[in-house]
Amino acid sequence: MSQPFVTIAVRNRGAQTCWLKGYPQVRAFGHGSLGQPRRLRIGVRHGSVYALQDPGPARVTIPSNGSASFTVGTATAYGNRKNLLGITGLRVTVPRTTGAFAVPVDLDASGPPHRPIPVRVTALQPSG
Repeated sequence: MSQPFVTIAVRNRGAQTCWLKGYPQVRAFGHGSLGQPRRLRIGVRHGSVYALQDPGPARVTIPSNGSASFTVGTATAYGNRKNLLGITGLRVTVPRTTGAFAVPVDLDASGPPHRPIPVRVTALQPSG
């Protein structure tokens, strides 16, 4: 079973320290083996991604020019290769901020027939 994931960092570009807490919201875009790029139907759950533990929602203080990160993971164990989808982009909304931003990614994903693609998201945590 393949467990693709990507870790995404967000940076505080402000002059003042800020804080975030919780789980980012994500929307996925991509395509099937022969399909055109489109928004994909995903079912987001909060929690650990493969071997990366979810710290749970906690206040994360971010100094000016500092960063926090979170991880998005998928699975590819559902069905065969023809059911495999490619997630090529995410639209991310971070708690306590306005607007969403685009993140190009390259994640394989699959899901049960006629159901949303399972996606896991960890809570924000300080970047190392």
